[in-house]
Amino acid sequence: MLSPRIAGLRQHQGVTVGKAVWPAIISQETHERLKVLLADPARQLNGGKLARSYLLTGFLYCGVCGQRLVARPRDDGRRRYVCASGVNFNGCGKIHRLAEPVEELVREQLFAALDSQDWNDALQAATHAADTAKTRERELLAALKADEAALDHAERAHFIERDLDGRPVLSRPRFLRLKRELEASMEGTRRKLAKTISGQALGSFPKGGEELRAAWAAGSLSWRRALLATYVDRVILRPCLKGRNKFDPTKVKVVWRV
Repeated sequence: MLSPRIAGLRQHQGVTVGKAVWPAIISQETHERLKVLLADPARQLNGGKLARSYLLTGFLYCGVCGQRLVARPRDDGRRRYVCASGVNFNGCGKIHRLAEPVEELVREQLFAALDSQDWNDALQAATHAADTAKTRERELLAALKADEAALDHAERAHFIERDLDGRPVLSRPRFLRLKRELEASMEGTRRKLAKTISGQALGSFPKGGEELRAAWAAGSLSWRRALLATYVDRVILRPCLKGRNKFDPTKVKVVWRV
């Protein structure tokens, strides 16, 4: 799904360099949106069977060392998030929480936020900003297409077109320099485009009330995670008091995107 080939684009050494000779299956605009959506770490399940049953994989961070928490069930099989330490892990090992209370708290905070008038006002402002971003998106796509056309022209001038002496119209040193400049410009434009597109997801889901709760109840795990990723940047789990086994909601901090 991330391959530029399906959008009718060519790649060279991992860099998209221009139009391909084969027809596109999807538009370039759709391709850029797919890259933003599918490459977002918060929307990925981190692979494996465990992650398929964990709502907050990729969202949770340790409040002590700042590392991302992982899914790791207890010996009795109950689902749990932990700050993993040891081989292949960089965490401190000081945070571990049962999954259900944290997931329920984050869900209810999301519902409460989307039900509030202050949040609705913030969403309306974000929606207005998204409308402005659409214009910016069109400008960036036009710049991207212009660079691709310039690269196509340079390739023809170097590889195909010849002067009266049979030499390439565009010399190799000039072609390579121009190619590097255009590829750097295209990658920079794509980064700006990704940032612009990612800001337009707000408002694409139910805003609150019974509609939201019904959609959540009926939605798949991936749909719920996509909803969370639209509004939640991360969730930080802070250390609890030693010897206290009861879940403490004050040690859970939701960081919102809006």
